[in-house]
Amino acid sequence: MRLLAYALLIAVPATMNPLAPVAAQDGNAATLLVSSSPARDGSGTEPVSEVTLAFAAKVELFSVAITAPDGREVPVYQTDYAPGTPRLTGKDFAFTLAEPMTQPGTYTLSYLLKTKGISSLNGFISFTIEPRFPAPKVVAITPGPGDEIAAPLTELTLELERPADLVMFDLQRVEANGDEVAITTIQSFIDDQTPETAIRTDTRFSFTLAEPLTAPGDYSVAYGYTVTNPDGSLSSVTDMANFTIR
Repeated sequence: MRLLAYALLIAVPATMNPLAPVAAQDGNAATLLVSSSPARDGSGTEPVSEVTLAFAAKVELFSVAITAPDGREVPVYQTDYAPGTPRLTGKDFAFTLAEPMTQPGTYTLSYLLKTKGISSLNGFISFTIEPRFPAPKVVAITPGPGDEIAAPLTELTLELERPADLVMFDLQRVEANGDEVAITTIQSFIDDQTPETAIRTDTRFSFTLAEPLTAPGDYSVAYGYTVTNPDGSLSSVTDMANFTIR
């Protein structure tokens, strides 16, 4: 997770506002925090539309921000760090978000503050929004992630815990050259060019290779599937299983 409160020690002209005080994650911040909403390490399916923080002692709050699962940074509260600028002070704080957080995934909420005897502290809270309708999980895939198999490979299979629409299924060769990785598609069984009528809906899928795969090396099966939820929304999964032919 990225820190949301930053500071750089640089010289600035007198006409510019000073930057935020330098702060690092500190155990005191976690100890000082009595409760929060969302709760630390909490999870739920409901959108997050409000942030509350309650501290054990009076603090001066500089900033509050959230990092979304996609890396987007959302400011919740930001003060002007210029000397004499009014700042929020107290033990309990509540903020209403401009837009509710709805994207499933793990979020990080960060806050920067100072309190008596401590110049500045960064605190962090992680919380998760669970999908209301989770996509089915993979029961088995062959070859599986990390498998080392003997040639020839003639068939690929995927089994899910309940039916889904398979929208991508590719066999790929993976070749590393220093820091670069080249991925070459050997055969596409289902992709975005496949007519809608040919998308398969099932719990188990099996594909026979056009030609047996015999060359030693690293490979992957890239796959994606979706389900239509009762409310009409879609839940999807895109993943890959890397394997090796000895």
